[in-house]
Amino acid sequence: MVVEELKEVARKYLGFNSEKIEKILESSADEGIEEAINRAEIYSYFFIDKESASKMGKEMREIVRAYKIGN
Repeated sequence: MVVEELKEVARKYLGFNSEKIEKILESSADEGIEEAINRAEIYSYFFIDKESASKMGKEMREIVRAYKIGN
């Protein structure tokens, strides 16, 4: 599932701090995966620099795009 892949990206960038981001991705996914990624990216600013958070968000969006193309 796409959310699991997004969680892997969060772990890559945030390490042990990814747990809160993972919960955001899970709980916000029903509202729309793009919204979930936006929330995760913004919240990650508390743990990593803005540039890294933006890279994380970009990588997550690329995964979602790949899923949309595949379906």
